[in-house]
Amino acid sequence: MHHVDPETIAELRDLLDEELDAIMLAFAQQLPVQLERLEQASPSECGALAHALKGSAGNIGATMLASAAGALEQAARAGEPEAIAAARARLRPLANATLDELRALGALREAP
Repeated sequence: MHHVDPETIAELRDLLDEELDAIMLAFAQQLPVQLERLEQASPSECGALAHALKGSAGNIGATMLASAAGALEQAARAGEPEAIAAARARLRPLANATLDELRALGALREAP
């Protein structure tokens, strides 16, 4: 199962070259903070926070994490507590798997 789109990573590497390393490192460093905020957020705050995570994950090709954040965003905007809880529970394991895959692909060269 791919958590990251390798074609997106390759395209970003072609476009950004060494700048990609800084972008990926920033993503990896900010991800735990984003997850912590999402886990503690009220349902009304959750939608905007999930939207931000969806965007940052999508921008770097972290497709599964972006999709899960999108599901959380929709659940939060719909005010569905059970769906919010289920979506939140999926985020941290997906985030960890995403970081592992980014490292394996060589896209994340330094551990956060």
